[in-house]
Amino acid sequence: MTDLPGLVFAKAMPFIGSRSSAGFGAGVPADRSQVLLTAWRTKPDFDAFLAHPIAERLAAQAQSWWALFEVASTRGSHYGATPLSPTDTGSGAFAVLTLGRTRSRNLVRFLREGTRLGAFIREAPGLITAYSAGIPLTGNCTVSIWQSEEDMIHFAYGNTDGHGNTVRRDPPILAEQLGARMRLRRLGGNWDPRTLHAVRLARLAATLNDGWNGVTGV
Repeated sequence: MTDLPGLVFAKAMPFIGSRSSAGFGAGVPADRSQVLLTAWRTKPDFDAFLAHPIAERLAAQAQSWWALFEVASTRGSHYGATPLSPTDTGSGAFAVLTLGRTRSRNLVRFLREGTRLGAFIREAPGLITAYSAGIPLTGNCTVSIWQSEEDMIHFAYGNTDGHGNTVRRDPPILAEQLGARMRLRRLGGNWDPRTLHAVRLARLAATLNDGWNGVTGV
């Protein structure tokens, strides 16, 4: 993929959590599921990738779906790199990306926190869907889609027993983190009906893709 026109960043990550927890929490790992995170210079570059043999092979899988986001703001870095640039000033469903890594001495703390937070994220008000993937020592990725930015902020900082407790830990659990607030623009493909809050995701896809000639489904 490194030779694809317009590609800024790419990282493939397996699920290390269980399917039932959307990657958040303990259980049998969903070893046949993975996340491909990419960043592109322009929307036409991404559209061209959808017609590339790599994307076509991914789309041929029984449950394979993609989401296109525009970055509203970003902070932090991943291994010193800052591959994302804000381009969005509009409205729409809100999403958050985190790409973090921990040190070996904090690995147990990291895994314990991920398991603890699973129930909080699955029951969070305003959550449409979320997933987590990656190997903590090399970079763990979480993506969550929300009905509004206010719902996300309440989950991230307002609940002092949940995620708000995690971000206030001293010393910090993560050694480095890249974070981005984004707007969801398009959804495509076919996701597993067992995907976290699959019905909510389907309703959002129908709204986003109204009038667009792509394919969505559950």
